[in-house]
Amino acid sequence: MEKPLYYDQLTALQAVFGDVPTISRAAACKYLKMDVRTVERIKDFPVKRVGRQFRVPLRGLARWLA
Repeated sequence: MEKPLYYDQLTALQAVFGDVPTISRAAACKYLKMDVRTVERIKDFPVKRVGRQFRVPLRGLARWLA
């Protein structure tokens, strides 16, 4: 069962980024108004490495924010 704020966060993220499954780490940092180095130090931040890029799944970010 998801947290009550999960769906609100997911809706807000989809309004900003559209209906994409993942966004770049830089875009997530800009949305959160945090520096990339700060986000790198957060152990439970939802980031996946795809080739040479770091991608953030929207559903994982919404779950992390809720």
